[in-house]
Amino acid sequence: MSDEIKVNSENTPPRKNLATLGQVKDALGKRDKKIDSLKEDISEQINVISDERNFIPIKLSFSDNVGKYISTWGTISTHKFFSISDLIPIESGNKKIRITFKKVNPNIARVAFLKKNVLSNDNVISFFVNGDSGTFDVEIPEGAKYVVVNSDTDDRGLTENGYPRARFFPSSVDADELAESVNGLNAKVGEISEKLVDSVVETRIEPIYEKYLGKYVTPQGTISSNVYYDTSNPIRIDEMVDRIKVEVDAGNKYISRIIFLSSDSLTVSNMIWFSVDTTKPVAEYEVPNDAKYFCVAKDVDASGNAYDGYPHVSTASTKRSELSDLRDKIAGIERSNRKPALNIGLKLYAVVGDTLQIFKKSIVDSLEMPYILKIESAKGRAYPRYWEYTPNADDVGSSEIKFSLLNVDGSVIDERIVSLITVNASNTSKNVLNIGDSTMANGEIPIELSRRIKGTNGVATTPKALALSNINVVGRIKNGDKTVGWEGTGCWTYTNYTSQGSRAVRFQVANAQSITVKDLIRISATNSYGYYQFEVTEVNVTNGTGNIRAVFSYTTSYSSNFLNEVSASGKLTNTNNLAVGSYLSFTEEFYQPFWNTTKNQFDIKTYVNDYCGNKVDYIFILLGINSLYGTKPFTSVDSVLDSCKNLLRKIHADLPNTKILLSTNNLISQNGGLGFNYNAQTYFGQYDVTVINHLIFSMNKAYYTLETDTEFMQYVEIINTHAQFDADNAFPITTKNVNTRSGETESVGTNGVHPTNNGYWQIADAEFRALLAN
Repeated sequence: MSDEIKVNSENTPPRKNLATLGQVKDALGKRDKKIDSLKEDISEQINVISDERNFIPIKLSFSDNVGKYISTWGTISTHKFFSISDLIPIESGNKKIRITFKKVNPNIARVAFLKKNVLSNDNVISFFVNGDSGTFDVEIPEGAKYVVVNSDTDDRGLTENGYPRARFFPSSVDADELAESVNGLNAKVGEISEKLVDSVVETRIEPIYEKYLGKYVTPQGTISSNVYYDTSNPIRIDEMVDRIKVEVDAGNKYISRIIFLSSDSLTVSNMIWFSVDTTKPVAEYEVPNDAKYFCVAKDVDASGNAYDGYPHVSTASTKRSELSDLRDKIAGIERSNRKPALNIGLKLYAVVGDTLQIFKKSIVDSLEMPYILKIESAKGRAYPRYWEYTPNADDVGSSEIKFSLLNVDGSVIDERIVSLITVNASNTSKNVLNIGDSTMANGEIPIELSRRIKGTNGVATTPKALALSNINVVGRIKNGDKTVGWEGTGCWTYTNYTSQGSRAVRFQVANAQSITVKDLIRISATNSYGYYQFEVTEVNVTNGTGNIRAVFSYTTSYSSNFLNEVSASGKLTNTNNLAVGSYLSFTEEFYQPFWNTTKNQFDIKTYVNDYCGNKVDYIFILLGINSLYGTKPFTSVDSVLDSCKNLLRKIHADLPNTKILLSTNNLISQNGGLGFNYNAQTYFGQYDVTVINHLIFSMNKAYYTLETDTEFMQYVEIINTHAQFDADNAFPITTKNVNTRSGETESVGTNGVHPTNNGYWQIADAEFRALLAN
């Protein structure tokens, strides 16, 4: 086999300084040695980066919607310096879209999701707006069939250097970016990359100018004739090449220097991207996705002679995959050295007279590896499954608990010193709002919290209530006697609470005497169920007449055929098919309790004025498990944390004096509840419970970074709810034969993520302690 590299299979121009296969092998070998030498420096555990094969690239085109853009309010508008991409269909398996915007422009990072293949405001389900360039993971909302991307372009719809770029991915993985929270890992990768620079193979190209003499690509994207320009024959791009460097004479800035093509013919239809009107005499261009060939133009004199032999062209082969390979190598180091780790934050709260329990299983990310847990404290006692502490008045103040994770030989694996803050309960005036998903939606957490604090009605009877009348648990959704409020919607994530929300219907009703918020109602339909089911979110009814707003239930989610499957008026029934009223008409709209539909923006301040007595001192947030449901284990949870941060920022902007109590995620059912709820097509159904525990611990670890983040630490408190949650005894169970041939039985879980009342009350206990201590 010849040792010479064939960069172009045909139309191959002569080159100078041609690299040989042996040189490439030497360079890559040198690179591997440098990677190996740096492995010893990486001592901190790191997040595993998932395989890029999860991503589905999207080819963006902006030809059909030139001069249009997505406004700050999510409406389709016009502007000559922007364009909206052609409609991109969303396959059913795609859960998120990743968008990368490279140019620093405060108006470009925008995405809109549509219900139909028509670009109109009526079809926009939700939208994403961000003021920065960079990479953003955006969850695809329910009911979205198409997506469009906003970009700054010229008047032909051409973008800068192949950006933005977009990819679908069917799970909530974060495959491109290494977690910034892992002790400078990005800096380490940068350091390694710098040391590999001298391994880059750069090849000089001498373009051939024969086929397109007197031709050039105009700034308008057409191919034109001009005796002062020539364009080279198409040059094939080798698969190892990721950059092309072009140097022209410094005196001409109007030449279109490079044109990337999908095939070996210079036609408008084959053009993927071309450069326009730059002033730099030397420019490097990243090879766009799907580019197979490129041409370069040169300016010539009237005789066809180029100036000083320009342009000079070279291809740079840095092997883009090498950095991905490097990440895989580093991830492999982490996998091979993974050890049990403690999972607990900086503070624990205790209240005089109240028994605090910290469950050992809930604070050790073990992955079933052997460990010894040592707990040192002047307070409390350690039992086999938990540490327990019932403080008295003499214990008020701050002390420390030292948690040590040891190997079986007694050597230390991990250590945490946690502040234990003990307080007396006081009747300081406070309004607290609880926000969450289905775990919060049924109200058991806020109802038990209020019962323990004030003595309001609840299912539980112990511990004894404190009768602190000045602390109110507030919100839009109310309990039976309207003494407790909260906010919660099943299946929701952080993103739902910051975007326009879910599909909803507003019914004009009559004879609706007993409908209340959280009720399930149905209307007849011609779909496969025979009905559509809704959850009531708002009631404006007097003497049976008025209007109600309801969101589509997960059992009969929104369909684009909805309007064709239901009647314009009809009967309202409950889940037992008993009439609860009638609807005279309805309109479609969106539901998000913190969304101002008039201003089309996030607005929790109005919510507080309407439902919380004009003030809220504390907000307790319990979200995240629904985002983790779509996250592949052993991959980054940074996208979930980013969604969390987005909600925190929006709340703080509207309510700067409100403190946010952000709950960690508790472990799920430990004895079969996941198998009961989830099939093997889902991550929760595929992996052993220890792996799902690890995923949850990873999320909690991400939350802990906020404790020392200067942006959040002044108004966000991380509550170690999971540490106070006994996952082994908090979920519903049934008895089942141990196998099909035995009469012996065992306890098996019947719900993966929704606990029994005892489990809900443990979460309420954790909030109770944090609220009284803050």
